[in-house]
Amino acid sequence: MVRKIMSPRVTASKEEIIAFYDQSAPVYAAVSFWEKKAQEIAITKAGIEESYKVLDVGCGPGAVTTKVAEIVGSSGKVYGLDLSEKMLEEAKRKAQSIGVQDRIEFRKADIHEKLPFEDDFFDAVISTYVFDLVDTPHISKVLSNMIRVLKPGGKLVLVNWTFGDGPHKKYSDVFIELYKEIKVDFGCRPVYLLPYMKEFNLKNLGREYISYEMPPQIRQAFFATFEEGLKRAPKIAKKLADLQT
Repeated sequence: MVRKIMSPRVTASKEEIIAFYDQSAPVYAAVSFWEKKAQEIAITKAGIEESYKVLDVGCGPGAVTTKVAEIVGSSGKVYGLDLSEKMLEEAKRKAQSIGVQDRIEFRKADIHEKLPFEDDFFDAVISTYVFDLVDTPHISKVLSNMIRVLKPGGKLVLVNWTFGDGPHKKYSDVFIELYKEIKVDFGCRPVYLLPYMKEFNLKNLGREYISYEMPPQIRQAFFATFEEGLKRAPKIAKKLADLQT
């Protein structure tokens, strides 16, 4: 049964989300530095070896795709999927800059649809910060699409923004309230994936919570982007102000 703490519905449309990530593509790698630790852990947990075929779902500017390409070597192959053409352009440039472009194939693809690969095709499937953008009713379908292309015994490693634990919980809770009241153009919100994964009887399921303490100035800058919306939600604005004093 899915955890009682349900993820808010994604309110931004697919077109709005694509437009946001197209616009942010040139700077995304620089401003999303907090993702690096989780990305490195995901690659390690995937147990990637030379000659593997690996799928990076929602590859963005190619941070994971290119690192995996270095591991699989010239005998392996990595496929990077994304809906943002501008993100794919950035990923291609990154691959070329480190000389692994021949090991990678980038494709524009919608993960809500059947993925353009045969069943049991990949040794590993990795996805980082994609389910944050998948609307709650579609999570199981998207998971099914990924599992279909994974070989028996292959590894599925998913990284997502989740509900805060410990000291992070207070900010997480306020953001969830904010997300429900204010239009968030980038679409991301916390999601708890493990119950959905259990629907598929996957073996050796595990979950690791990775904390990231956002520096105060970064946190303030992040919430400042909602300044106009918070004017229409004074109770949430007060909660946020109280947290930052």
